Amino acid sequence: MLRKVRPHRPSAALVVAMLALSVALSGTAMGQSAVAAAKTLITGKQIADKSLTAADIKNNSLTSAVVKNGSLLAKDFKAGQLRAGATGAKGESGAQGPKGDVGPQGPPGATGQVGPKGDTGTVDTSNFFTKSEDDARFLGVGAIRSVHRDVPPSSGPLIDVGGVRVTVTCGTGSSVLQFGNISGSTARIFDQTNGVVGDVGTGGTANLAEANNGQNVHTVLQVAWGASLEHVTTFIVSAVRPAGGCPALATATAITGS
Repeated sequence: MLRKVRPHRPSAALVVAMLALSVALSGTAMGQSAVAAAKTLITGKQIADKSLTAADIKNNSLTSAVVKNGSLLAKDFKAGQLRAGATGAKGESGAQGPKGDVGPQGPPGATGQVGPKGDTGTVDTSNFFTKSEDDARFLGVGAIRSVHRDVPPSSGPLIDVGGVRVTVTCGTGSSVLQFGNISGSTARIFDQTNGVVGDVGTGGTANLAEANNGQNVHTVLQVAWGASLEHVTTFIVSAVRPAGGCPALATATAITGS
């Protein structure tokens, strides 16, 4: 099977070379005719695509007339040859974007310098008590009092605080712990040891505990007293009665708050 032979289009260089050969062989007159003929015979169809280079084009031979309008781009011109256009109008502001995430906490700053020492302040003494005022609040009602003594064969106050007192008697067969009230107002007692509870009027007494020969007694007595029962005194009392009877040995402590 015969293959179809495709015609080969000569390049521009080949055409020019053939014309030059013809001129050289035919003389000047024929050469001029060949050149004139080449001007009309050589068209874009006889020139292979991408075969011409910048060296094949005469300087200043391409003018605006042979350039297609709107075909050149800014990148086709040398830098600085195209003048910048006028500044356009300011565009409208875009919508505010969403709030960004909180950034990480920065490192702590350096410790600042120590400031100057401030002036010495004035102590507020408006709520202070003088010694006499403080003594009147506590010592006047027996803040803390203690006694330790023998009790002879008689009765008498062992310890007295503002008219409320604890008495120890030393009778023939026994010794009695007794509460007495001469404060001028009713006192309220609570014997935590022996369970004696109640109100004791002015001049009244209340027996708390009794000890026979060779025995001892002990009590913790709380007493609220004063016009409005505003004072509270705690009595801690112990008494030892010897086997032979009197005198009895008694110890008492009174703690008062107001």
